[in-house]
Amino acid sequence: MVERFEGGFSLKKLLFGSIRKKLTFAFGVLLLLLLIIISVTYLLNKQISEDQAYLREVNAPLGLMVEQVRGDDAILTEEVYGALLHAEKGESSLLKEHRAVYDAVGVQLDNLLKIEAPALVNKSRRSIEDKQKIYTILSELDRINLLLTDFEVSAFKDMENGDFITVRSLVLTNQYSDYKKELEDLYTSWEKEEGRIAEQYRQRVLMNSRNVQYYNLFLGTFFIIIALVLPFFIIRSISRPVKELTELTKEVQKGNLKVRANVLTGDELEELGKAFNVSTEQLERIDKDRAQIDKAKTEFMSITSHELRSPMTPMKAQLQMVLGNYFGKLNKEQKESLQIVLNNTERLDKIIVDFLEISRIEAARLKFNFIRVDLTKTVDSVIEEMKGFLPEKKIQIISRVERLPTIEVDPDRVSQVLRNLINNAIKFTPENGKIEVSAKLSNGMILFSVRDSGIGIPESAQRRLFEPFYQVDNMYQHISGGTGLGLAICKGIIESQNGKIWLSSQPNKGTIFYFTVPLRPIREVKAIRLLLSQESTDENIKSLFKQYLGPLGNKEFEGLKDSNGISSDSVINYIYFLGKQGILTKEFVEEFKNRSLLILSSEEAASKSSVSDKIRREELKKVGLI
Repeated sequence: MVERFEGGFSLKKLLFGSIRKKLTFAFGVLLLLLLIIISVTYLLNKQISEDQAYLREVNAPLGLMVEQVRGDDAILTEEVYGALLHAEKGESSLLKEHRAVYDAVGVQLDNLLKIEAPALVNKSRRSIEDKQKIYTILSELDRINLLLTDFEVSAFKDMENGDFITVRSLVLTNQYSDYKKELEDLYTSWEKEEGRIAEQYRQRVLMNSRNVQYYNLFLGTFFIIIALVLPFFIIRSISRPVKELTELTKEVQKGNLKVRANVLTGDELEELGKAFNVSTEQLERIDKDRAQIDKAKTEFMSITSHELRSPMTPMKAQLQMVLGNYFGKLNKEQKESLQIVLNNTERLDKIIVDFLEISRIEAARLKFNFIRVDLTKTVDSVIEEMKGFLPEKKIQIISRVERLPTIEVDPDRVSQVLRNLINNAIKFTPENGKIEVSAKLSNGMILFSVRDSGIGIPESAQRRLFEPFYQVDNMYQHISGGTGLGLAICKGIIESQNGKIWLSSQPNKGTIFYFTVPLRPIREVKAIRLLLSQESTDENIKSLFKQYLGPLGNKEFEGLKDSNGISSDSVINYIYFLGKQGILTKEFVEEFKNRSLLILSSEEAASKSSVSDKIRREELKKVGLI
């Protein structure tokens, strides 16, 4: 199984290169867009503020100045006519007041036209052409006002001299009226120009206000799109290879070491994929070597057992003939000595038979003869048979078999397991004790149990009880001469049919052995590793403990072995405990766990730990470890 993830065209790899560069690139693009939005908004708002300030500080005063100049001009005319009226009435004192007001307003008008108005126009940001128009109007206003001033000043002098006819000829003529009309036309032109220019700036303020909205809407939408699209592709370029590598890791956990990653992203994930491939290649090579060793071991045991058994039959026959006085009468001492030899020969033959059985189990060549049968009769038959074993101990065997369905099974193999368990129970149950054999339908399987009232088994020894040759402090050997292969064979028979076998025991309170038989037979018998497997497994796990925990590894391994035993569940639970305590990082937790599963993985161990591993992974997600 080969998974593949390509990173895309070379330009993308050139731009990104690594995960750090990808993230930096994305952050830079988003930051640049944000700066553009801020800059555009700032510049437009600045322009709006400047135009509004210009309207307030320049255009509005110039517009008011037009009205002020027009008003001053009207005051001058009014003072001239008022002075003429009072002069004709002979009110000379009022004439001087009119002249004083006239002079003051005239100075004010002159200041507006020659200083203040040109200064504001010069300060404005209007075009040169617009400025020139206003300068021309101001110049014409000044020229005409000078001409009118000449008329009006002469009129005041004539009024002071009492020459009212001349005064009338000055201020009531058509020429005077034409000057006044020309002034009004200039005021109107100036007023229109100021209104036109002010309207231009107001329109620009309005347009920039709309632009702020449009640009903010457009750039904001563009920013959101980029903020969604760019991270999506970057996250996708990271998550897809991670997902692929995760799936491949799961395949490795299942024992499929042929998987290879082909991640071509041009970043750290590609390096990780290469490292993964190197690791799986090494693991596959190790697994092949282990398989060859297991095969060679099984073949060696099978061949050796056959070769050893071949001379056993004639040896037993010859010994039996000698003991039967076939070659002459033997004395008491000779018979006793030869009987010891025969007993040990028979025991050796049994050991060889057990070796052959174990070699068949490990080579997946264990034979089953499946027939439809009610196992109730099988259990009753075994119980009756075993009642004759060690009758001097007067042990009571009680049957508690519930109604069982008729299933397709090999009754001889079930009898073999039951016989072995009841045999052990009888050996280690004191005189006048009792043994209970039960069977019932439970969780889609038939659950058997054999309970004794014996001496019990220490907790530290229970986990190794199904190992070949293992005996609790040599208890079996001293009491009954057992070889320590019977329970290992039972384990192989049960597990080759996808059943389970286990025990529950307390010292001085007896022991209960349980095993299950499926309702449907497994015709494709799988290989079960039994012989010498636990010792090598323990050494490999111990080596991993040293690698990940340093000098403390040996001590931690021995402590775990003594307390919980070395199994997939106990080791993985311990590794996750180290992760939760912060002793191992997330990466080391996963790596330690995967390598341990490879060592511990028989198909049974992998399937047995999958459910509990799922639960543990959910717990670790909550604390952020995975």
